[in-house]
Amino acid sequence: MKKYLLLSLFLVVLIAKNSYSKVEDRSVLVFAAASTANAVSEIAKVYEKQTKVRVKLSFASSSTLAKQIENGAPVDIFISANPEWLDYLKIEQNFARSKRIDLLGNKLVLIAPKESSVSINMGNVADFSETFSGQFAMGDSSHVPAGIYGKQALTNMGWWRNLSRRTVNALDTRIALTYVERGEADLGLVYQTDVLISDRVKVVGRIPASLHEPIIYPAAILNPGNGFARDFFAFLRTRTARKIFREFGFDQPETGFINREL
Repeated sequence: MKKYLLLSLFLVVLIAKNSYSKVEDRSVLVFAAASTANAVSEIAKVYEKQTKVRVKLSFASSSTLAKQIENGAPVDIFISANPEWLDYLKIEQNFARSKRIDLLGNKLVLIAPKESSVSINMGNVADFSETFSGQFAMGDSSHVPAGIYGKQALTNMGWWRNLSRRTVNALDTRIALTYVERGEADLGLVYQTDVLISDRVKVVGRIPASLHEPIIYPAAILNPGNGFARDFFAFLRTRTARKIFREFGFDQPETGFINREL
Protein backbone atom coordinates (compact mmCIF):
# COMPACT_ATOMS: atom_id res chain seq x y z
CA MET A 1 0.00 0.00 0.00
CA LYS A 2 2.83 2.34 0.86
CA LYS A 3 4.42 1.65 -2.52
CA TYR A 4 1.21 2.59 -4.31
CA LEU A 5 0.95 5.79 -2.29
CA LEU A 6 4.53 6.73 -3.11
CA LEU A 7 3.97 5.97 -6.78
CA SER A 8 0.79 8.07 -6.81
CA LEU A 9 2.58 10.95 -5.12
CA PHE A 10 5.41 10.74 -7.65
CA LEU A 11 2.94 10.83 -10.57
CA VAL A 12 1.13 13.84 -9.08
CA VAL A 13 4.43 15.74 -8.71
CA LEU A 14 5.50 14.76 -12.23
CA ILE A 15 2.20 15.88 -13.77
CA ALA A 16 2.30 19.15 -11.83
CA LYS A 17 5.88 19.77 -12.93
CA ASN A 18 5.02 19.10 -16.58
CA SER A 19 1.98 21.37 -16.40
CA TYR A 20 4.10 24.13 -14.87
CA SER A 21 6.72 23.73 -17.60
CA LYS A 22 4.07 24.03 -20.30
CA VAL A 23 2.84 27.29 -18.78
CA GLU A 24 6.40 28.58 -18.57
CA ASP A 25 7.05 27.59 -22.17
CA ARG A 26 4.34 29.96 -23.47
CA SER A 27 6.93 32.62 -24.09
CA VAL A 28 9.17 34.15 -26.70
CA LEU A 29 12.58 35.72 -26.04
CA VAL A 30 13.35 38.57 -28.44
CA PHE A 31 16.68 40.36 -28.72
CA ALA A 32 16.29 43.64 -30.61
CA ALA A 33 18.35 46.70 -31.49
CA ALA A 34 18.01 49.52 -28.95
CA SER A 35 16.50 51.85 -31.54
CA THR A 36 13.47 49.55 -31.87
CA ALA A 37 12.72 49.47 -28.13
CA ASN A 38 9.57 51.60 -28.03
CA ALA A 39 7.99 50.15 -31.16
CA VAL A 40 8.75 46.51 -30.39
CA SER A 41 7.61 46.92 -26.78
CA GLU A 42 4.27 48.29 -27.97
CA ILE A 43 3.86 45.48 -30.49
CA ALA A 44 4.68 42.92 -27.79
CA LYS A 45 1.96 44.35 -25.53
CA VAL A 46 -0.64 44.00 -28.27
CA TYR A 47 0.47 40.46 -29.06
CA GLU A 48 0.47 39.40 -25.40
CA LYS A 49 -3.02 40.78 -24.88
CA GLN A 50 -4.38 38.90 -27.89
CA THR A 51 -2.58 35.59 -27.41
CA LYS A 52 -1.67 35.35 -23.70
CA VAL A 53 1.87 34.45 -24.82
CA ARG A 54 4.60 36.26 -22.91
CA VAL A 55 7.12 38.19 -25.00
CA LYS A 56 10.38 38.72 -23.13
CA LEU A 57 12.45 41.57 -24.58
CA SER A 58 16.11 42.53 -24.36
CA PHE A 59 17.37 45.72 -26.05
CA ALA A 60 20.96 46.79 -26.66
CA SER A 61 23.28 47.54 -29.57
CA SER A 62 23.13 44.89 -32.28
CA SER A 63 26.78 44.03 -31.73
CA THR A 64 26.27 43.46 -28.00
CA LEU A 65 23.24 41.26 -28.61
CA ALA A 66 25.01 39.28 -31.34
CA LYS A 67 27.90 38.54 -28.99
CA GLN A 68 25.48 37.38 -26.30
CA ILE A 69 23.79 35.07 -28.80
CA GLU A 70 27.17 33.78 -29.92
CA ASN A 71 27.95 32.96 -26.29
CA GLY A 72 24.83 30.85 -25.94
CA ALA A 73 21.94 33.16 -25.02
CA PRO A 74 18.73 31.13 -25.69
CA VAL A 75 17.17 33.65 -28.08
CA ASP A 76 14.12 32.92 -30.21
CA ILE A 77 14.11 36.03 -32.45
CA PHE A 78 16.83 38.57 -33.24
CA ILE A 79 16.14 42.00 -34.78
CA SER A 80 19.39 43.64 -35.81
CA ALA A 81 19.95 47.25 -36.88
CA ASN A 82 22.09 46.10 -39.80
CA PRO A 83 22.54 42.91 -41.84
CA GLU A 84 26.20 42.44 -40.89
CA TRP A 85 25.59 41.28 -37.31
CA LEU A 86 22.98 38.79 -38.43
CA ASP A 87 25.33 37.59 -41.18
CA TYR A 88 28.02 37.19 -38.54
CA LEU A 89 25.82 34.91 -36.46
CA LYS A 90 24.77 32.87 -39.45
CA ILE A 91 28.40 32.21 -40.30
CA GLU A 92 29.60 31.60 -36.76
CA GLN A 93 26.61 29.67 -35.42
CA ASN A 94 25.45 28.09 -38.70
CA PHE A 95 21.76 28.75 -38.12
CA ALA A 96 20.80 26.71 -41.14
CA ARG A 97 17.12 26.68 -40.23
CA SER A 98 16.84 30.40 -39.51
CA LYS A 99 14.08 32.29 -41.25
CA ARG A 100 15.08 35.82 -42.15
CA ILE A 101 13.39 38.93 -43.55
CA ASP A 102 14.24 42.60 -44.05
CA LEU A 103 11.81 44.02 -41.49
CA LEU A 104 12.49 47.77 -41.22
CA GLY A 105 14.36 50.76 -42.55
CA ASN A 106 15.46 54.02 -40.93
CA LYS A 107 17.19 57.35 -41.58
CA LEU A 108 20.00 59.28 -39.89
CA VAL A 109 19.62 62.78 -38.49
CA LEU A 110 21.79 65.31 -36.68
CA ILE A 111 20.36 66.53 -33.38
CA ALA A 112 21.03 69.27 -30.85
CA PRO A 113 19.50 70.22 -27.48
CA LYS A 114 16.09 71.86 -27.86
CA GLU A 115 17.42 75.29 -26.87
CA SER A 116 20.40 75.17 -29.27
CA SER A 117 20.70 77.80 -31.99
CA VAL A 118 22.67 75.50 -34.33
CA SER A 119 21.15 74.87 -37.75
CA ILE A 120 22.95 73.00 -40.49
CA ASN A 121 22.39 73.29 -44.22
CA MET A 122 23.77 69.96 -45.37
CA GLY A 123 24.53 71.21 -48.85
CA ASN A 124 26.39 74.38 -47.89
CA VAL A 125 28.59 73.40 -44.95
CA ALA A 126 32.23 73.09 -45.92
CA ASP A 127 33.40 71.77 -42.55
CA PHE A 128 30.75 70.50 -40.18
CA SER A 129 33.12 70.51 -37.20
CA GLU A 130 33.31 74.31 -37.35
CA THR A 131 29.56 74.79 -36.83
CA PHE A 132 29.84 74.00 -33.11
CA SER A 133 32.54 73.88 -30.44
CA GLY A 134 31.66 71.00 -28.12
CA GLN A 135 31.42 67.22 -28.27
CA PHE A 136 29.67 65.15 -30.92
CA ALA A 137 27.80 62.00 -29.82
CA MET A 138 27.15 58.98 -32.02
CA GLY A 139 27.20 55.21 -31.90
CA ASP A 140 30.68 53.71 -31.85
CA SER A 141 31.64 53.49 -35.53
CA SER A 142 33.66 50.32 -34.97
CA HIS A 143 30.62 48.15 -34.24
CA VAL A 144 27.35 50.06 -33.66
CA PRO A 145 25.28 50.08 -36.89
CA ALA A 146 24.24 53.75 -36.64
CA GLY A 147 27.88 54.66 -36.04
CA ILE A 148 29.00 52.61 -39.04
CA TYR A 149 26.42 54.26 -41.30
CA GLY A 150 27.24 57.66 -39.80
CA LYS A 151 30.96 57.32 -40.40
CA GLN A 152 30.30 56.36 -44.02
CA ALA A 153 28.18 59.47 -44.53
CA LEU A 154 30.48 61.86 -42.68
CA THR A 155 33.51 60.48 -44.54
CA ASN A 156 31.76 60.97 -47.89
CA MET A 157 30.99 64.55 -46.87
CA GLY A 158 34.64 65.14 -45.97
CA TRP A 159 33.75 65.89 -42.36
CA TRP A 160 34.93 62.78 -40.54
CA ARG A 161 38.63 63.59 -40.03
CA ASN A 162 38.05 66.75 -38.00
CA LEU A 163 34.83 65.62 -36.38
CA SER A 164 36.18 62.28 -35.13
CA ARG A 165 38.55 64.11 -32.79
CA ARG A 166 35.58 65.35 -30.77
CA THR A 167 33.35 62.33 -31.06
CA VAL A 168 31.91 60.65 -27.97
CA ASN A 169 31.38 56.99 -28.83
CA ALA A 170 28.14 55.56 -27.44
CA LEU A 171 27.16 51.91 -27.06
CA ASP A 172 23.94 52.56 -29.01
CA THR A 173 21.90 55.45 -30.42
CA ARG A 174 19.71 55.78 -27.33
CA ILE A 175 22.80 56.52 -25.26
CA ALA A 176 23.99 59.03 -27.87
CA LEU A 177 20.56 60.65 -27.64
CA THR A 178 20.90 60.86 -23.84
CA TYR A 179 24.27 62.61 -24.13
CA VAL A 180 22.66 65.35 -26.23
CA GLU A 181 19.58 65.57 -23.99
CA ARG A 182 21.80 66.17 -20.97
CA GLY A 183 23.96 68.73 -22.76
CA GLU A 184 27.01 66.50 -22.46
CA ALA A 185 27.35 66.73 -26.23
CA ASP A 186 26.45 69.78 -28.32
CA LEU A 187 25.37 67.69 -31.31
CA GLY A 188 24.70 64.07 -32.07
CA LEU A 189 23.90 61.63 -34.82
CA VAL A 190 21.01 59.22 -34.25
CA TYR A 191 18.16 57.56 -36.12
CA GLN A 192 15.08 59.62 -36.96
CA THR A 193 13.08 57.21 -34.82
CA ASP A 194 15.11 58.13 -31.73
CA VAL A 195 14.13 61.79 -31.99
CA LEU A 196 10.42 60.95 -31.84
CA ILE A 197 10.72 59.67 -28.28
CA SER A 198 12.39 62.80 -26.89
CA ASP A 199 11.08 66.32 -26.28
CA ARG A 200 14.52 67.59 -25.26
CA VAL A 201 16.25 67.50 -28.65
CA LYS A 202 15.57 68.76 -32.15
CA VAL A 203 16.68 67.83 -35.64
CA VAL A 204 19.22 70.30 -37.05
CA GLY A 205 20.20 68.35 -40.17
CA ARG A 206 19.23 65.25 -42.13
CA ILE A 207 21.81 62.88 -43.59
CA PRO A 208 21.13 62.05 -47.26
CA ALA A 209 20.57 58.31 -47.66
CA SER A 210 22.81 58.33 -50.74
CA LEU A 211 25.86 58.91 -48.53
CA HIS A 212 25.78 55.56 -46.76
CA GLU A 213 24.68 51.97 -47.26
CA PRO A 214 20.93 51.36 -46.99
CA ILE A 215 19.76 51.13 -43.38
CA ILE A 216 18.08 47.75 -43.09
CA TYR A 217 16.87 46.00 -39.96
CA PRO A 218 16.78 42.27 -40.67
CA ALA A 219 14.92 39.92 -38.35
CA ALA A 220 15.39 36.18 -38.00
CA ILE A 221 14.03 33.24 -36.05
CA LEU A 222 16.94 31.61 -34.27
CA ASN A 223 14.82 28.95 -32.61
CA PRO A 224 12.37 27.64 -35.23
CA GLY A 225 11.36 24.85 -32.88
CA ASN A 226 9.41 27.35 -30.76
CA GLY A 227 5.95 27.64 -32.31
CA PHE A 228 5.23 30.84 -30.37
CA ALA A 229 8.39 32.37 -31.84
CA ARG A 230 7.21 31.53 -35.34
CA ASP A 231 3.83 33.10 -34.62
CA PHE A 232 5.25 36.30 -33.11
CA PHE A 233 7.67 36.54 -36.03
CA ALA A 234 4.67 36.43 -38.36
CA PHE A 235 2.87 39.00 -36.21
CA LEU A 236 5.74 41.46 -36.73
CA ARG A 237 4.68 41.59 -40.40
CA THR A 238 0.94 42.03 -39.94
CA ARG A 239 -0.97 45.26 -40.54
CA THR A 240 -1.22 45.82 -36.80
CA ALA A 241 2.54 45.69 -36.25
CA ARG A 242 3.35 47.67 -39.38
CA LYS A 243 1.03 50.46 -38.24
CA ILE A 244 2.88 50.66 -34.92
CA PHE A 245 6.27 50.67 -36.65
CA ARG A 246 5.09 53.57 -38.85
CA GLU A 247 3.88 55.51 -35.81
CA PHE A 248 7.37 55.26 -34.36
CA GLY A 249 8.94 56.55 -37.60
CA PHE A 250 10.32 53.39 -39.22
CA ASP A 251 10.44 52.82 -42.94
CA GLN A 252 9.18 49.43 -44.06
CA PRO A 253 10.26 47.27 -46.98
CA GLU A 254 7.34 45.68 -48.78
CA THR A 255 8.95 42.26 -48.67
CA GLY A 256 7.66 39.90 -46.05
CA PHE A 257 4.31 41.64 -45.56
CA ILE A 258 1.57 39.37 -44.20
CA ASN A 259 -2.06 40.30 -44.67
CA ARG A 260 -3.19 38.73 -41.41
CA GLU A 261 -4.76 39.90 -38.19
CA LEU A 262 -4.91 37.95 -34.95
